[in-house]
Amino acid sequence: MRASQWFYLYVDDVDDVMARAVAAGATVESPAEDALWGDRMGIIVCPNGYRWSVARWRGAADS
Repeated sequence: MRASQWFYLYVDDVDDVMARAVAAGATVESPAEDALWGDRMGIIVCPNGYRWSVARWRGAADS
């Protein structure tokens, strides 16, 4: 079951946080990638069904 809440959390190291979350039982919904709006982000789902977008601002995207 998925929870209706969705969290967007800024972290220092997206890849590390996602790897630690997976090791603790989370599943990857969207792997970490550089998004068009300037964040590096990925989405995980914790064992309780909450979605977590973890991101790090990497600067404005090139136009």
